[in-house]
Formats: sequence, structure tokens, C-alpha cells
Amino acid sequence: MAVQNLEMPMLEREGENRMLSSLAVDLKNAASLVGVSVKTIRREINRGNLRALQIGRVWRVRVAEIEAYLKRLESSAMGGY
Repeated sequence: MAVQNLEMPMLEREGENRMLSSLAVDLKNAASLVGVSVKTIRREINRGNLRALQIGRVWRVRVAEIEAYLKRLESSAMGGY
């Protein structure tokens, strides 16, 4: 019996980045990525500092939004430079 290769084909780097940035994680995973509590993530969403979307009953944050949020924090910590 022949063994089939079940690996997914490699995506182009540009397509791969687009796919990863469009992924959305729940608030627990978003908190883990940022290194804060879920309560902090909720507070930042309520303040308008972090955009989230609700799918059914679950709130999700796009990975690209988390990256942008961290860049904004980094920029403000450096005095806007």
C-alpha cells in the first residue's frame, strides 16, 4: 500500500501572510498573545482601543488588529517616534 503525502501545499509568502492576518482569535487567546488578562482585552475593546467582532456569542479579535494594537502601544511608549 502506498503512503500518501497529506501535508498541505506551501502557500506563497504573501498569501500566507494575508491568511494569517485575517485569522481571528477568541479573547482568551488574544489576551495570551498580548500578555495581559482577558479583562484587560475587554477593557481595551470597550475603550475603542482594540477592534473586535462578535460571531454568534463569541467575541473575536483579528490577529492583524492585535499586531496593529501592539504597534500603537509601542509607538506611544516611545513618545510617538
